[in-house]
Amino acid sequence: MLLLAHISAARSRKPVTAEINSVRPKFVLAALCCMAARDDEAPLTLAEVQTWPAAQAPAQEFCDEDKRLQVMASYGLDAMDGDAELARIARFAALLCGTASATVSVVEAERQRFLIHEPDEPSETPRSTSFCAHAMFEPDMLEVLDATKDPRFADFALVQGEAGVRYYVGAPLVSSEGAPIGALCVTDTRPRSEPLD
Repeated sequence: MLLLAHISAARSRKPVTAEINSVRPKFVLAALCCMAARDDEAPLTLAEVQTWPAAQAPAQEFCDEDKRLQVMASYGLDAMDGDAELARIARFAALLCGTASATVSVVEAERQRFLIHEPDEPSETPRSTSFCAHAMFEPDMLEVLDATKDPRFADFALVQGEAGVRYYVGAPLVSSEGAPIGALCVTDTRPRSEPLD
């Protein structure tokens, strides 16, 4: 079983809903591991962690695109581009899953932006061809053993083009209120015949 991960957002971020004003927001990486605090924050303790429950789909209320984007904007994610802690978590995920690369993506209205990505990989892709746009709405990890055989993804440029993505696993990033934000994902050019344990 992979471990649960929590990445803290800036302390100044205010929850979007009034009923959760006392909750210190975090992203939930539904299945991949490590505890990380931003450089300007004190380390978190397990008692402080307030997350969306694991293995539960995002809150229907926050699957509404306007509300989802409002929550996402409250995180100030531009400041997390290239974040060293996120990069370590992504590298660990790739190592753990035996894949060539890992990214942390946020799915915006029209694009998927990679906060962490390999230097030779794109920094964004259209949302319409985003694996992570599917993964973020799942209650658990989305695993695609061979993207060329999955009708949802077979025609994507990342599959058909030079990148040659075959294998994908995405763990949804869900805010403490239940808004889907993006995914921590790993990819490889080799398809798999068996799912992760």
